[in-house]
Amino acid sequence: MTETPNSGPPQEPSRKASPVRVLVMLLVGGIVLAGGGCALFLGTFTGTTSTVLDRLGAVSFVIGVLLFVAGVLWAIVLGLARLLRK
Repeated sequence: MTETPNSGPPQEPSRKASPVRVLVMLLVGGIVLAGGGCALFLGTFTGTTSTVLDRLGAVSFVIGVLLFVAGVLWAIVLGLARLLRK
């Protein structure tokens, strides 16, 4: 069997994500992760003993909140940078 070379146009190199896209991913991802972690924690919380799922839910909630806060701070920095650039 002989392989034929690809005669199509060459692929473009991958581009970096825009700062706005990163910001949206941080904000939305943080909210989703925090909501899922909260639901996991409350769904498995028994009040008497702590299980692995309780801890996992609590940790994912905290990480989600931190990601959301990072997204908000990123938005402030982007806004100030665009304001100062003009």
